[in-house]
Amino acid sequence: SSGLAVSLEILENHPAVLEALAANQCDLAFVDPLWCALLIRRGAGLPLVRPQVGARDSARVVLVAHRDSIIRHLDDLAEATVALTGPRESTLGYFLPLHLLRLSGALQLPGIRLVYSDTDLSVLKGVAYGKLEAGFVSSSVLDEPQHAALAVQVRVVLESEPVPQWTLVVRPGLREGTAAALQRQLLGAHRGEQGRAAL
Repeated sequence: SSGLAVSLEILENHPAVLEALAANQCDLAFVDPLWCALLIRRGAGLPLVRPQVGARDSARVVLVAHRDSIIRHLDDLAEATVALTGPRESTLGYFLPLHLLRLSGALQLPGIRLVYSDTDLSVLKGVAYGKLEAGFVSSSVLDEPQHAALAVQVRVVLESEPVPQWTLVVRPGLREGTAAALQRQLLGAHRGEQGRAAL
């Protein structure tokens, strides 16, 4: 309904998105919070809209342990195995958990081991079923109603400040009127049947 032709392209990783925006090869990009900040800092992207996930536009990184675990504080992570979602580009699944562990000094604890799992849900299941001692998950996954049976099996040990989940950014060189029209269309999409279906 914006009158603009939109084509979707899946790029390999966030650096490729940054290059495409900087080279004017794409106009919009959907990026996680760390890469949104990097794009803004480098002048390669401007925030346009941020979607709500589960009625929230932000999430927290949460360190969970089994509800019966002896792990109640970060100091209890000595000799423990802590799961992250993987050594990749994820702000909530990798960079922020590592930052929290470094900031607290927990990475210096004797015997602490980091392991990687595929997804937040696999970390949550691993901790809930006692296969993992502790792990970092997104609060949006922990709070999902369909994960309630898993959530009652874990205890929150540490929680980050709220972090935006994803942001749609626009390249700075896009005509101002076009960016504003897109923003209006996206922010108002929920009002019409076609827009709700697209969302």
